[in-house]
Order: sequence, then C-alpha cells, then structure tokens
Amino acid sequence: MKKIAIFLVLVLTFSFTSCGSVKEKVAKKVEEKVEEKVAEEVKKAEKELKEVQADTEDKEDSTEKKKEKKDKRKPVDKKNKKNSNNKKEDENLSFKDKAAKSEELAMEIFEEVKGDLIYDVSSVFAYDFDKDGEDEGVIVTSYKTENDVVLSSMAYYIDLSERTVVNEIRVDDYAASEPMIVEFEGSEDKFLYFLVENGANLQGLLLYNIYDDGFGLSMMGVPSMPPGYVSLFDENEDGIYEGVEEELMNVEVFYYPTTALDYYAQGGFYADYISVDLGEYPKTPSEVVKQYLYALHLRDARFTNASEVYGLDERLAELVTEDALTPEVHFANDILTNTAMEIEPKLVFEEEIYDENSANVKITIAGNYVDDASGRTSENFGFGMGLLKEDGKWKINGAYSLY
Repeated sequence: MKKIAIFLVLVLTFSFTSCGSVKEKVAKKVEEKVEEKVAEEVKKAEKELKEVQADTEDKEDSTEKKKEKKDKRKPVDKKNKKNSNNKKEDENLSFKDKAAKSEELAMEIFEEVKGDLIYDVSSVFAYDFDKDGEDEGVIVTSYKTENDVVLSSMAYYIDLSERTVVNEIRVDDYAASEPMIVEFEGSEDKFLYFLVENGANLQGLLLYNIYDDGFGLSMMGVPSMPPGYVSLFDENEDGIYEGVEEELMNVEVFYYPTTALDYYAQGGFYADYISVDLGEYPKTPSEVVKQYLYALHLRDARFTNASEVYGLDERLAELVTEDALTPEVHFANDILTNTAMEIEPKLVFEEEIYDENSANVKITIAGNYVDDASGRTSENFGFGMGLLKEDGKWKINGAYSLY
C-alpha cells in the first residue's frame, strides 16, 4: 500500500511541474492527502494486528488454564469404582441368597410337618412378615383339575426359627389362583393376594393380612354378578399398589358403567373416586322418571358416604326443575333390580303427555309385592310424577302418592 502511494505521488508531481505555480500547489495538496490516507491505513492495519495477537494470547491462556484445572482433578480410581459396583452386586446377591435359603427352609419344614399332601405346592414366599428381623415363610398349595383349573387352595404360615406351621387357611369359595405377596403405598405390611374368577366376565380378589400368628381376611372384592371386575391398581408403576379398582356394568348398578377407586390408608380401604356413566339424557318422560329412581337409589343406598359421585350428582340435579319440590320417592333395591332385569314384581310406568311442555307419569307395581317399610301391597302402592319440558328436556317438577 505504501509503495503504491509513493508511485502515485511521483506521477502527480511530474504531471504538474510544467503547469505553473497553481498546478504545483494542487500537486502538493494531493501529495499531502495521499500521505494522510496512507498513514490512516497503516494505523488501522497495526491495530487489527494487535487485536489478533491479543485474541490468540487469550485463547492460549484459556487452554493452559483448562489444562491446569484438568491436571488438578483427582484421577478416577477405576479399581475402587469396580469394587464399589461389585459390593452393590454382592449385597443384592446376598439378599437374594438369603431369600432363597429362607424359601428352601420353609419347604423343608413344611414337608416335615405336613408330609404327603394331595395339593400341589404352587408358591413359596419368605419375608420378614412380622417385622421382627427374621424371615417367616408362606406356602400356598392348590388342588387342580386335569385342565389346570384351581378348585381349592391352602395357605400356610411358617415360623422358620421354631420350625412350625403356625396357621393355615383354606380358600375354596372361589377359584383362587395366582397367589402373590403385595404391598400398599404408605404401609410396611405385606398381604397375601389371590385372583378369583368364574370364567364368565367376573373377576375379583382376596387379600389377607399376614400377622405374627397367621392370616386375617382384609378384603373380599368380588362382584356379586357379571360383568364386573375388581383389581389392584398401581398408579406410578413402582410395584407398590395404591388400592383397589372396581369396574361394574351389571344390574347392581342398573347396567350403568361404574368405576370406583378405593385407596389403602390407615389399615383399610376408602373410596376416593367414583364415577357413573348414565349415557345420553333420556328422551321420554317415562325414561326420565326411571333414570331418576335408579340414580337416586345408587346415591342414597350404594354411594351414601361418597362426598361426590361424578356423572351421577350432575344428572340427578339435571333431571328435576329448579323450582321442584325434591321428589324423594324411594323404592327397595329388589323391586328396582327386578325392574332393570324386567322380571316381576317390577315397576310399571304409565305416561300421559298433556301438551308439548307438560306430562305426567304414574308408577305402579306389576306382580305380587309387599313393601317392607309401609306394608302396602302392589294393589295399593304407587306414585305419580309431574314433568315439564325445559330447554328441550323433560324434567321432574314434583311427586305425589296415588293412594
């Protein structure tokens, strides 16, 4: 850049020499401007060079510091790390070995005490059930058909230190199978679980507490009729259960799909969530009255202590008008069940529509029936309900006795 500037000065000087004093002054000015420009470019280049050198030095310092920091780190002792992992594996192996030895001892004691049995041993468990620091044993035997259907089961509680069978129970009311030891959130207790089923859309469970002196029935969760299912639920899938889930779709709940979650707490099971799916809003006055009677019975008789029943509470409020005197018309469970199953004695709904916005439904009983509460028979027992249509829906506005 400097050479080019000098050459330019020489050329301009030579060109202006023959042009008199004015040209000389102009040439001199041009020369000065060029020299200033060259000086500025040189300063700029020197500044950029210094910045590059400084940046390079900073990076070298940073790299050196990182290296020093890395050198100061404590080297990983691969041998000690391997020994630590081996120690954990040894502890796990030790626990498994202890459990296996306890199970073997339980079987040994069981064979000594019980001798020959017609039942086959299906499961052997060994844990510190009574929390005294020593393992106890539980052995489950089962009697099966040729098709491996369990007809009956026995469970034995064994004191390993005393080498005795402390307690035994027989489970033959249901086809109890798939025994396992389960725990519930918030409790250190262990339970003996059995799956029970009848092969016809019915499944339930049996839970037994395990005490220091044997077994105690904690829950018999079995639907009275199919379809119905009762099972354990594990919300966070950690192997520790939160409680028991019931799913019913049978006549017990008038065929409305019903779900209940019973959480385990303080030694018992408590309903925490209940929902009933009542389907679409009923279309006719008779259907409105029938659903109201079913829903009212479920709320007052089956879910009495529940603070809220999702789906059911909302519908009960929707089936009556805001100004209605609450029609507390109750029927016994057996007559309502018969009505749902369409067998006598059952309720009969006689509908009379006055106009497009008002109607009446009479409720009587078909078949021989005696009401336990009042002593009335089917001949002089019945109610009537008046209905109004609001927002396109039939709603109950009041009730009265026919007799």
